[in-house]
Amino acid sequence: MKKLFVWSLLLLTFAQLIACVPQEEIFTNNPVTLGFSDKAIVFDTLFTNTRSITQRLRVYNPDKNAIRINRIEIGGKANSPYSVSIKGEKGTVFTDVELLGKDSLLVLVEITVPANSQTGVVIAFDSLLFTTNQQQQQVKLIAWSENAHVLQNYTITGNETWDKTKPYIIQDSVTVAAGATLTIGDSTRVYGLDKNAFIRVEGNLIVKGDTGSIVTFTGIRREIEFEEQLGQWRGIVMEAGAGVDISHALIKNAYTGIAITGNDADTAPDLIVKNTTIKNMFEHGINANNADVLLENSLITNCIGNTFGVTNGGSYILRHCTLTNYEFEFIRETPSVLFSNEAANPFTVELTNNILWGNKTNEVALIEPLGNIKLTARYNIVKTDLEVFEGNNNLLNQDPEFVKENIGDFNLTKDSPAKDAALPIGFMFDLIKIARDAAPDIGALEFVE
Repeated sequence: MKKLFVWSLLLLTFAQLIACVPQEEIFTNNPVTLGFSDKAIVFDTLFTNTRSITQRLRVYNPDKNAIRINRIEIGGKANSPYSVSIKGEKGTVFTDVELLGKDSLLVLVEITVPANSQTGVVIAFDSLLFTTNQQQQQVKLIAWSENAHVLQNYTITGNETWDKTKPYIIQDSVTVAAGATLTIGDSTRVYGLDKNAFIRVEGNLIVKGDTGSIVTFTGIRREIEFEEQLGQWRGIVMEAGAGVDISHALIKNAYTGIAITGNDADTAPDLIVKNTTIKNMFEHGINANNADVLLENSLITNCIGNTFGVTNGGSYILRHCTLTNYEFEFIRETPSVLFSNEAANPFTVELTNNILWGNKTNEVALIEPLGNIKLTARYNIVKTDLEVFEGNNNLLNQDPEFVKENIGDFNLTKDSPAKDAALPIGFMFDLIKIARDAAPDIGALEFVE
């Protein structure tokens, strides 16, 4: 009886296997209208001589029978900047591509735009053509491209100026040598190619943006999904003896926005940052090691590390700044602002009219040993339980009530305790050149009704 059961089970399994073997596919000769996941493949603005991301196109067979796509080709063929990959093969023309009934085909599209002599943005048009049983269909290919200065292992040894005529792409590094000066004019765009790309400053860097024509430092990817992505390039690195003066800039999507190492005996600022936004950092906004820093009318936010972090002392003046950190897209373990002095160097900190905030219980840390720190803090909003911030018109643990911090809007609401609570110290305009009134607001942004 047991043997009979086993044989019956084997026969049943064999019958099921036979039933699962597909019949020979029948190919239709009738006209078939293919379906497409998109009517057009569109690439956002690309730089010449750089390869795009890969766009995906799905091609659908609506017929119950198989079809043979006689020809898939790029309209411009070998002269086209576009290329296509189908089933692991890359080319511009494919023939007799079989597609089963009710099945789909994945087509991968890329573009590498060659350099040209044109300025501004250029549009590259082409089409992806599908011929099936004498019926032709097309999917449009559209890309915007722009010429750029591409810099690889580039060293500036004299005085050099970058302007807004064409953007600058840093492939690996740009070094401003000791004694040299790089001046970057308003509206200039600087892009880091990848996480290893950075600007090293041994001499002097001067960034001269203006309201409405800021200087931008960011990663090279300009698709919408990369707009706020952290860690796309390394950032700006200041060596000992360097000087950096930045006004009206946006520094974003790096590992650390600005890293500075100082070792001089004076307290004159080696790093000056005014009217600047630093955001979306995989590590820190500003990381300072025994440096002299002046930070005014600036916003630093969305950093996995510190918005402003100090090691080994130095001299730091922060006025009318908003340093605020949240955890909407990541988890962080460090406070927004950190001061420490392991080397017991001279250490002075002056904080006036700043918002030091975030979603942690304590967003300011003073890490021992601090040496003989001289800390002056007045008219700030601070999220902390440190007694050193009590008094001097500081507002402790009072929510500044930003408009919408989860989308990066750090303007003040009409009920914010920061309104009219700052000490007038001669700052006539805020981060974006909004006029401050006689009773200014704490932070980088003046309230606007």
